[in-house]
Amino acid sequence: MTLSLRPDRRRHRRPLVVIGVVSAVLLLCTGASTRTPVRPAVLVPALILAALPILAAAVLAACNVRNVALYRHADGSVESVSWSGRRTTVQRPDTVRLHTIRDSSNLLVITARDVAEPIVLVPQWWRKEDLDALTTAIHVPIDYAEDENVRFFTQRYPRAGLPLLLRYPLALPLTIVLLSTAAVIVWVALLNQL
Repeated sequence: MTLSLRPDRRRHRRPLVVIGVVSAVLLLCTGASTRTPVRPAVLVPALILAALPILAAAVLAACNVRNVALYRHADGSVESVSWSGRRTTVQRPDTVRLHTIRDSSNLLVITARDVAEPIVLVPQWWRKEDLDALTTAIHVPIDYAEDENVRFFTQRYPRAGLPLLLRYPLALPLTIVLLSTAAVIVWVALLNQL
């Protein structure tokens, strides 16, 4: 019998709301600075540019909801599917270790002696009951590691598929700021052509 687990879908709400609010506020701030009425020819491109960060985050959230899964197969193997559809399998896991990453979150690593690439999970993304069912099903107690940083973790597990936001914590916020800034610049340039 295969145990199939999916992460908690509610974890995507807050980032989508924050991105939407930031985009809307930037759009409203630049529109409020005009003294003339805004023409539809200018408003439509500005709205499209303001919607780009929201759309990008929604696509990533949809890929996460559709693809991310964890399976414990009848033969004892554990398989993880990432947001991109990439599969990682650990045959007969013998170690489940909870790592506390400084200035970030915890990582749960499932590995075996003969496996080069471990399964790495962020426990906050999963329901506690589901993770408890998984660790009970594989019959391996959780070992707690000492606090460490991301660099040390990647040295210990060089082939581990870390979540992008842990490997590059500023990637998403900088991308959102750059896309929003580009939208504001285009918006202001279009308004100046009035």
